[in-house]
Amino acid sequence: MVKMNPKNLMISVFLGALIIGVLLTSVRIQTETNTAQSETQIQIIENITPEEAYILIQENKDNPNFVILDVRTPEEFLGEYIENSVNLDYYSSDFHLTTPPNIL
Repeated sequence: MVKMNPKNLMISVFLGALIIGVLLTSVRIQTETNTAQSETQIQIIENITPEEAYILIQENKDNPNFVILDVRTPEEFLGEYIENSVNLDYYSSDFHLTTPPNIL
């Protein structure tokens, strides 16, 4: 067993407590940030059948807040697309998971 002098022991205990305190503070700040984000953003993702999608589109065709986001390449989009849908190329190097300006 290695003996530590009291000064080194105190320094080790202090540094350990400091590290634990920083980690706990970081976790608390991250939790508060996540809570604030989840309070401001509600995201609903669900898988639906083509028939359910058709009904949903028909029910919302006059709703200006209803957006159909097509994440295929522009070539795929031009081949066939849903009227008034917005195309964002998921494979593009500048694709970001933020709200595009033309949606809001």
